[in-house]
Amino acid sequence: MEQDKTGARSKRAKSQKHTVRQNRIKRSSKYNYLVMKDDTVQLNQGFSKRLSSIRAAKGISAREMSLSLGQGAGYINNIENGKNHPSMSMFFEICEYLDISPKEFFDYPLLHEGRTRQMLLAFERLEAEEQELLIKIAEKLRKG
Repeated sequence: MEQDKTGARSKRAKSQKHTVRQNRIKRSSKYNYLVMKDDTVQLNQGFSKRLSSIRAAKGISAREMSLSLGQGAGYINNIENGKNHPSMSMFFEICEYLDISPKEFFDYPLLHEGRTRQMLLAFERLEAEEQELLIKIAEKLRKG
């Protein structure tokens, strides 16, 4: 009988240790999940803002773009408000519609604030020859 009690005690102790370990893992994974969730929310907001800024810079309405992509009238608006996310194939169609590469879409240095951002957005709308002329003017002013 003494052995049974000792055996039962050791099983209970092992069980409690196992439960404590499981709780630590649960807390740890819950923390990791919350951190990942925050990162995902920030990335989604960045994606939405980037889409909105590129579309606005090109002078295209969200409704017009949605319909041109063969979607409902509020499709792009829902993406920009963070309610929906495009599939990968739709993302490529969006890039093609906006006449940019996926790399250019995620090229966040273009998200400068103030005058620099205005200049970059205006520069993007120019033809290649006009861009070359502006570069030459800027180089002459710098030497000047």
